[in-house]
Amino acid sequence: MYSLTDSAIAHAKSAQKLLEPDGTFLNTQKAAIPVFVNLLFQSIEISLKSFATEAELLSPRELRSTNLRNGHGIREIAEAINKKMPPKEVINLLLPMRGFAISNAIIIKMVYGSEFEPTRQSYACRKITYAEFRKGDLQVVNGSKDWVNAVLATSQNVGSAVLRYKNG
Repeated sequence: MYSLTDSAIAHAKSAQKLLEPDGTFLNTQKAAIPVFVNLLFQSIEISLKSFATEAELLSPRELRSTNLRNGHGIREIAEAINKKMPPKEVINLLLPMRGFAISNAIIIKMVYGSEFEPTRQSYACRKITYAEFRKGDLQVVNGSKDWVNAVLATSQNVGSAVLRYKNG
């Protein structure tokens, strides 16, 4: 059995594989771009859920709530976690502390940025998964390697984020 954190890391690493060796695959197989974006958003969703359950802030049942878009609303999940742990901010706990300014900005955009609202909506409704989105619903981050590295670092940081939260 794998943990939620293992699953979050696996999604990010799968997205990373789509970039190897030099990004040619995504550049030549445009239909794979929604899959790539979905893997990254799935990793962030699972990372948030893993943190919430390991930190004992939200139960798996609470995380599947309709208020959280049946558990797929990334922004809604982050906000639900934040309500349980003021004045701390879940994203600040999940992000690496030093030397990751670009990566941290990417994750903040994914979770809260207005430019990513259409993508979050498409993701939450599972439209990205089935490529049923409209023009403008799919945003991407320039610098795919940085994007993948940001998501991977976040997923790999869940355990230490939980420890920092529990230790105050």
